[in-house]
Amino acid sequence: MPKRIYEIPTLEPSKMDWARLAAYIDGEGNIQIAVHRSKNRQKELVYTSWRLSVQVANTDPRLPNWCRDIFGGRVCSDQRAQRDRLTKRDGYKRKTMWMWMVGPKHSEWVLRGCLPYFVIKHEQAEVAIAYRDTYKVRTCKRGVPLDVRVVEQRFIASGKLKELHKTAPVTQETIKCG
Repeated sequence: MPKRIYEIPTLEPSKMDWARLAAYIDGEGNIQIAVHRSKNRQKELVYTSWRLSVQVANTDPRLPNWCRDIFGGRVCSDQRAQRDRLTKRDGYKRKTMWMWMVGPKHSEWVLRGCLPYFVIKHEQAEVAIAYRDTYKVRTCKRGVPLDVRVVEQRFIASGKLKELHKTAPVTQETIKCG
């Protein structure tokens, strides 16, 4: 089976589209670096992999569908809503959540395009872009361990992004009244 080559969409969003997407990611979105560890039983080594993704979620499917139509990616629904409807857990009915998502290379393209327009997630986007930059220089071949500095940079980026996800405390300086 031939290797699947990823190409960034040939879409050309307008500046207004980039600004809108930045606002949607700021308010309804998520920028994350997922860390996965697996163990090779034969060599007793632990392998670590990272995956950058960007998502926008909403109970109205028009928003994720707009993101997909303009920027590519895919839309899926949250299965918890269907499960809750079937079990009627605590009499609570949850609306179906729709999510637009893009993978690592696509996420980088999205974040670079949105970067000038972010209000809340600007720093998160910068960290995610710096993380993706660790992929620019190919430092190893398949099956050969990554350079220790690259591994360290990726762990630092994923840790910093987790820290930035924590809610900033509300203080008098952050609230401007009148």
